[in-house]
Amino acid sequence: MSAQNDDDDRNLDFWKSRLQNSLLKLHDEIHTSVEQDHKNAILFEAWQDQWAQKKEQISQRLAMIEEHLERHFTTLQPKHDFSLVGVHDDGLQTDF
Repeated sequence: MSAQNDDDDRNLDFWKSRLQNSLLKLHDEIHTSVEQDHKNAILFEAWQDQWAQKKEQISQRLAMIEEHLERHFTTLQPKHDFSLVGVHDDGLQTDF
């Protein structure tokens, strides 16, 4: 019976060892995952800050472009150098 008990003890130790290893591995993986999540959150915040700055720069550049275009096109408004004149049957003169 003693040999049976020794086998049972070794079998139990084997399963305890496997369970302990699995739990340690799981603990390490969870710790690694938490650290990675924290790093990702920091990177995301940095990206948001950079985007906010770039967004402001883009907005300012677009406003400047619109201002230049408005100035350019208001100076290029066609000037009326001539007028078309038509005569109706009733003899009244009308500008078009």
